[in-house]
Amino acid sequence: MLELYGDRLYLELAFHGNAAEKLVNRGLVHIAERLEIPLVATNAVQFARPDDALAQKVLEAIGRGATADGIVGNAGRGGTDLPTLTVEAARAQAYLKSAKQMWRAFGQLPAGLHATLEIAERCTFRLRLARSRMQDKPSQPLGPGLLFGLETARELGEQQLAEVVRAALPARFLATGRGTSPQPVIARATEEVRTICASGLADLLLFSHEVAQFCTSRGIRLAARGSATASLVVWALGLSDLYPLDHQLDGRMFAHDGRHDLPDLDLEVSSLYESAVSAFVQQGGSQGMPPHAAGEFPTCALFASGCT
Repeated sequence: MLELYGDRLYLELAFHGNAAEKLVNRGLVHIAERLEIPLVATNAVQFARPDDALAQKVLEAIGRGATADGIVGNAGRGGTDLPTLTVEAARAQAYLKSAKQMWRAFGQLPAGLHATLEIAERCTFRLRLARSRMQDKPSQPLGPGLLFGLETARELGEQQLAEVVRAALPARFLATGRGTSPQPVIARATEEVRTICASGLADLLLFSHEVAQFCTSRGIRLAARGSATASLVVWALGLSDLYPLDHQLDGRMFAHDGRHDLPDLDLEVSSLYESAVSAFVQQGGSQGMPPHAAGEFPTCALFASGCT
């Protein structure tokens, strides 16, 4: 490894209150001195604050599929038998420590602490976002316009989206007991439609709306997730129950002018109806739109949630 990585190879020291780690660290220090390999002091960070240790243990157990019997102990005294949940000392130390705390643990090895800054500087770089074929040609239309070279198809999709949102927004306000849609909300929806169309996402939103209508007609709960929930247009089309203005969410989290990486739109349904909705999506909706090539334009992904 030393021949392969050269001056980029470090020996890691860690201490979480376990006596055995002291012995391991001493051995690593001797190896580092003999082989002239630099040391770096670290902490196995698994959560941000010390108070998060218990929650992290529960989440880890959920990830393993552990039952309550596997993480809850019984520590009864005097005839009582109360369930308890404790955190091991080593696990409790796995939080993001301050520079002062790390210095307290490894102050006798300052080179190991300075090495963390050196590694951080080496890891500082700017990664250019990958550009798809569509992004290399900003004027290239999506959907039928991309498949058949019909610029009018794109314009038709943008016009359709504007009309659908114009009708859906006041209907959604009434359906959710919000009365009539105020003018500032209409203005925001109009601006979002403009941005979505400029980003080439009109066909994606129209198709997602069609999926939502399919689910609604069959009593299937559907919800968008991710950055799409910040969009007023997504809410108006019935793809999300979260009204973004109630939570001060900015629609530009989903799409904005100058964004080079186009977002996907993730829709979630119960696993009970996954096959039915997937079949509808795969056949291209009620219009039978032909499937597109992977990576050529943003996708509408379907996720199945657990049955409740």
